[in-house]
Amino acid sequence: MKILFYTPKQTLHAYPRNDEEPVVGLDPEYDTFDLIQEPEPEFNPATHWIEGTETIDLAAKTVSRGWKINALPDFKIWGNVQDFMTEFSMPEKAAIALSIDPTIAALRLELSTWLSEVHANDPRVMAGLDKLVELEIITESRRTEIIAH
Repeated sequence: MKILFYTPKQTLHAYPRNDEEPVVGLDPEYDTFDLIQEPEPEFNPATHWIEGTETIDLAAKTVSRGWKINALPDFKIWGNVQDFMTEFSMPEKAAIALSIDPTIAALRLELSTWLSEVHANDPRVMAGLDKLVELEIITESRRTEIIAH
């Protein structure tokens, strides 16, 4: 396969022909590179995820596209605060909402403005769960259940 390399901006562009024959009248600012695409490797999606890689070799005039296999984190990740809060029962949520403990109040405020993923290993999450155990809003076994994969 072929791909075009636009020299001034060092960007890649689709090759305009399907037959890989030379492009007549190609602007000299474009260079033709060989595109090497590795097949997607086998992996276990329960333990790993893959991401695409791309390496441009100017001297060899090649673009190599491959894959990197990454291990999933060993801690639970919730997509957002709402997902995290579904871990708690209604009585637990009520106890959290009614708590006058300063740490719980601060964490309620923190969660109300949290706009990204919630990671079980985040120090704020760990401190909050520890405080919930200390205040007997949840048990240690519930804490373990909440953060388990």
